[in-house]
Amino acid sequence: MALQTSGAISFADLQTEFGGSNPVSLSEYVRNIGDTSLAGGANEIRYTSIVDGSTFKLGADTAPANLIFQKHQKLILEVTDANMTFSSNKLYFSTSQTLGNNNLITTGVTNNATSTDALMVIDFSNAGFSSSANGTLVGYLKTDLCSNVTAIYLADTPTTNYVQTHVAEAKFELPSNFSGGDYNQKVSTYRDIGATENIAIIPAGGNATMQVTLPGGASGGVWAGGTWSYITINLYDATYNSANGQMTFDNYRQVGWTNNTSYTNGSGNYIGGSGAYSNTASGWASTVASCLNSNSGAPNYQSTSEPVVASASTSGATLTVTITNNGSDRILWHKYQTNQTGTAQFRPINIGWQNNAGNFEMMYNGGAGGNGEFNTNWQRNEYGYPSLLRLQYDLQKVDGSSVNLSYYTHLLTNNATRAEALATIKADSEAYFHNALDTGETYPYLHYTSITDGFKVRYFLGGRLTITATYQDFGYSQLEQGSGSAANGVANGTVTTTTLGPTSEQLMNKNIKFYKVNMGLSDYYGGENDF
Repeated sequence: MALQTSGAISFADLQTEFGGSNPVSLSEYVRNIGDTSLAGGANEIRYTSIVDGSTFKLGADTAPANLIFQKHQKLILEVTDANMTFSSNKLYFSTSQTLGNNNLITTGVTNNATSTDALMVIDFSNAGFSSSANGTLVGYLKTDLCSNVTAIYLADTPTTNYVQTHVAEAKFELPSNFSGGDYNQKVSTYRDIGATENIAIIPAGGNATMQVTLPGGASGGVWAGGTWSYITINLYDATYNSANGQMTFDNYRQVGWTNNTSYTNGSGNYIGGSGAYSNTASGWASTVASCLNSNSGAPNYQSTSEPVVASASTSGATLTVTITNNGSDRILWHKYQTNQTGTAQFRPINIGWQNNAGNFEMMYNGGAGGNGEFNTNWQRNEYGYPSLLRLQYDLQKVDGSSVNLSYYTHLLTNNATRAEALATIKADSEAYFHNALDTGETYPYLHYTSITDGFKVRYFLGGRLTITATYQDFGYSQLEQGSGSAANGVANGTVTTTTLGPTSEQLMNKNIKFYKVNMGLSDYYGGENDF
């Protein structure tokens, strides 16, 4: 609980809230602007420098006559503005109040008097700057033409940091057994085939299985004398690009099986007529299985050199088909598309036969109106895919308003461990959340400090920082559902985020003085210990 906002307040109250030792001294509770062990936040104070007519501004406000900082802080000034031509009206940090380019401070200052878009950074921790308990004048911010000048004072950083200025913070954590998506992990659960999904990307030595319960026989019948059947699947070679997380597919071919290996009339496992199977759901399941199991499962129709093997089994009208990749590279088992709607639209296999009119018919475009035959739910299992984790950052300001800061979608390495996932997230974030003028990416808008299970993320303004973690879909390749799920070959993709930071300026500890002048117990009204 924060300290009371009115009434009596005591040294004991301060100790209870902030800690400390006896004998109690107010000097123990001088406000430290930011935790010196963490980068960013209140340790790096940012302003956009603006010339509005004859007035020098920091952000939207006229630059004050005085600003005071602590020894460990940095002042970061964006020297860019559409209304200001810095080639003729530069920003300076000087030992003199006289306008213009004179008495510039170069020690601890970068881009002083810059005429181009850049960051001017004043690092007060530099040994060239003096400080004192009550503040020491170290220089002036000024321009070429604006009459207002800002004096900069530097106070000692307190050695006892019981009281901290709070900025927007949040924690991002992963469990020790975190495991990202894995394209080598078989997911045994059967799923419908989504509109933007493929059947399965099968690694070398792996296999994938489809399953369907046929609803009945072929609506257009079969040739009265019986007909052989032909089964095909669509295949591509699949190559994974670890840079963008995408699979690319090439070398399309159809691979087929038939129970008519001689392509002649005669007795055998054909359907209809006096053959072994009738035009029923179970009859079709059996004849398809006989095709796929012929020739020991090796393709014997349209292709005889493809390194895949089929196997099939039936239970009444339920057909189960497994395709094994005996090649040395990944393959994509691609789908056929009918004119149906919903989950019946997409099929792992195609079946060909002679209908009762004597015409050759194919399952995916046969039937009434060419909408397809055997219109029911065709499902398959599959392999996983590397996780694509989206982190969105929102700031709830102390005035109650909220703003979306940005988001980043992180492609994790295949089967990423916690350490690998955190390394990816940190590298991505630090490269992305930087000031456009900060080409060295030294002063990012968001700072990531490693903690035991993840990061403490800090923003440079007061308020509450919210991190929303969601897994993204892989619609371009294989998975429509979130990549943190079991369908992506994930053992544990749990992400925990914790919102930290003040909801009011009082809870930022802004009312507590950060220099040792005119201090009183009332300065501690509303003060709150670290979050």
